[in-house]
Amino acid sequence: MGKDLYKDGNLVDAIKKSDKDSLRLLFEKYYTSIYIFIWNKTKDDDLSQDIVQEVFIKIWDSRSNLDESKSIKAYLYRIASNMCIDHLRKQVTRQAYVNDRIDSRDEDSSYKEFESTDNVKRILDVLPDDVRETFVLSRFDKFKYSEISEILDVSVRTVESRISKAIKILKSVLKKKIK
Repeated sequence: MGKDLYKDGNLVDAIKKSDKDSLRLLFEKYYTSIYIFIWNKTKDDDLSQDIVQEVFIKIWDSRSNLDESKSIKAYLYRIASNMCIDHLRKQVTRQAYVNDRIDSRDEDSSYKEFESTDNVKRILDVLPDDVRETFVLSRFDKFKYSEISEILDVSVRTVESRISKAIKILKSVLKKKIK
């Protein structure tokens, strides 16, 4: 079997049969790329490592539902993306609670922190969430449109539309900044 063992479909088939070594091989194969994908969203090393582990735990827990004919890579990224969104939602909720309790001095320091964020992130933040996520997957994570459509569970046409919308918005924002 040799190299065929490392093919995604074969790994998925073995994982469905509760082969822990195959899960380990899948983990080793995709750990770095999934970690980078998550880190680009969270900018937090420990959190990114935790989420990567949760992604593979989810794969193991739902192994009986895996389909070896579908892209495990796209499925891994979809799980990672959903887990990041869940984390960010929780973080926003927590932050809203904290913000209700802080005084004006803390609000001033939060504003200064906002002012010091990276220009690219601030520019990307003007994009709607779904458009930004699609744009980042395409331009920063270098996914093909077909892969993005699998990861986000949308049509390729929707991916194309979101990329077009992102470029249009970003051009407009950059033109305003230059003037």
